[in-house]
Amino acid sequence: MITRLNKLIISLILVLAVSYLFYLNPDTITVKLGPTWSMNAPGAVVLISTFVAGFLFCSVFALIFGLKSLWRERGLEDRERRRNRSERQLLEARSALAAEEWQRARDLWESIVHKDESNIVARIELSKSLEGAGKLTDALKILDEARVIEPANTEVLFRAAELNLSMNNATAALDNVILILNNHPNLRAATMARDLAESLNRLEDALQYHSTVERLGAEGKEVNEARVRIEFKKIEIDLAQDENKLKDNLTKFTRRNSSFVPALHRLAHLESESGNTEEASKLLTQASKVSGDPAYWQEAAGLWLKNSQPNRAVAAGRAGTADAKGSNKIKSSLELIKLFLKINMLDEAKSELDGFDALLSREDVQPDRHISRTVLILRGRLQNALGNYQESAKIWEQLSDSNFKLERKIIKLDSARREMPPARLSTP
Repeated sequence: MITRLNKLIISLILVLAVSYLFYLNPDTITVKLGPTWSMNAPGAVVLISTFVAGFLFCSVFALIFGLKSLWRERGLEDRERRRNRSERQLLEARSALAAEEWQRARDLWESIVHKDESNIVARIELSKSLEGAGKLTDALKILDEARVIEPANTEVLFRAAELNLSMNNATAALDNVILILNNHPNLRAATMARDLAESLNRLEDALQYHSTVERLGAEGKEVNEARVRIEFKKIEIDLAQDENKLKDNLTKFTRRNSSFVPALHRLAHLESESGNTEEASKLLTQASKVSGDPAYWQEAAGLWLKNSQPNRAVAAGRAGTADAKGSNKIKSSLELIKLFLKINMLDEAKSELDGFDALLSREDVQPDRHISRTVLILRGRLQNALGNYQESAKIWEQLSDSNFKLERKIIKLDSARREMPPARLSTP
């Protein structure tokens, strides 16, 4: 009812307005629409016609712009709906990838790539799906397609390097990483390039990439060790055919890098081969002190035993054990006891075994099954060597009750005295 009333009121207002215009403009007006065409009409009609024409003209323009706005809005809404669908599909694809549902993930990523071939991220994720399914060659092809679109994309190149490494193609992986360094120098790429070049024995290149690593701000013990390691390998490879030059260069190298164990060990072998047992023993003992590994002083002790100098073997063992700490100290002490037993230094072996529990306490080491087993075996061997067979029998029984598996060579050593080293190897 109110709506009808409003329409009636508006109609009355319009009628009154038109009537008022006719009342105010009763005279006839000539309107020329061209050189020969004119029109005579009352002033009110001319005014109303002009107003209506202007209204219609503006309405047409408003309609045109309105339609454009409508089409644009509908286009935006359509793109928004597509984007929402793409996001849902993207999340679904990532979920499938996270769940290692390789085939489903592959189908979803391929669908996304089909809709937008320039989507680099989708291609990268598709390569991961293929890699997970074991199709490394296909995954690499997808990345090659991505590189056509964006040749310098860092993520694509890293993925290509990782895939090539999975395919044991370190050369191709290095090529990818070099491209990254050329376009986007970064610490990860420089480190990978260095390690890959080192694995390929391209040691000159490895040193150059290591310089890049240092230039990009890397520092610390690992960085320094990497340079020393590469320099050592380079010396070994470059001078492999000239033993004298190799020995001279390694001597200089170990003076600069006295804590690099592989160089000490290699130089010790060269000195030993040259008959310089004294220098070889020093180098091996130094390697043992630096690393805490008793294997090096054991090697030095072996050299002295071959030269019938058990006292020098013991000296090497004591020197290698003296500076060891923690579990290395325990391991080295056990090896020293074995050496005492081997050269029939029974009093020294007994002294070490008697103080072994105190040593464990000082080094704050809790004996594990291996240590406990080794100590019992050494006690049994000592008792056998001393002729205390009843005591040794108790120890073997204890080992058996503890379900320890005795090595045949140990049982044979303790039951057959003919394997004991000759008396000339014993110290007075």
